[in-house]
Parts: sequence; C-alpha cells; structure tokens
Amino acid sequence: MTTLRYIGRRVLQTLIVLFFVSIFAFLLIRMASGSPARMMLPDDASEEQVAAMEEKLGLNKPLYQQYLRYMSGVLTGDLGMSTIYKQPVASILASRLPVTGTLTFWTILVCLLVSIPLGVVAGSR
Repeated sequence: MTTLRYIGRRVLQTLIVLFFVSIFAFLLIRMASGSPARMMLPDDASEEQVAAMEEKLGLNKPLYQQYLRYMSGVLTGDLGMSTIYKQPVASILASRLPVTGTLTFWTILVCLLVSIPLGVVAGSR
C-alpha cells in the first residue's frame, strides 16, 4: 500500500468520525433540558417572546435543517451566541486562547522534563 493511499484512507476515516461526532454533539445540545430561546430571554418572558426567539434562532425548523445550519455555522467560524454571556462564542474562545496556549506550553514542558529522564532511566535498566 502506498503512502498516499494510506494518508487518503486516514483522512477519509477522520472525516467520517468528525461527521458522527458533529451529529452526536448537535443531538446532545438539542436534548439538553430547557429551550435555548428561553435561556436567552428574561425569566418573565411571554410565550410570544419565546416563540419569536425560537423563530429567530431557527429552532422551529425541522431537525435536519437545524443541523445543516449548525454545520454551516461551524464550518464558517460562526459558533453562535452564548446563552450565558450573551456574546458570540467565537469571541469568548478567542479571548481565552492566549491563556490556554500558555497553559499548554508549560504542561508540555513539564511533561517532557519528567518523561525524558524517566524514559532514559527505564531504558538503561
């Protein structure tokens, strides 16, 4: 088997897994208790306001249309609005990325500083 065929098969397998993970994540979000429209509105919101918010969010459409909208948003970088912070999820993630990167760097460094000497000791015995 050539390397190119192997890489092609692995990419195809990865795409299939990502497809099923996206369906699973979408369904988990939809099965969560409470309506996202109700969470985004004040507690004293009327049913008409909830229905209008569901219309705006597309929650009144069939499930497959909601999934297609969800995937098109994910693929274009539009991750939607946070129901808790009331701001775009992408901007929340971007604001936390530098701290995550710093934490990742130091974690990898400590792991390497511990694992390499332990591997040398284990290999020498």
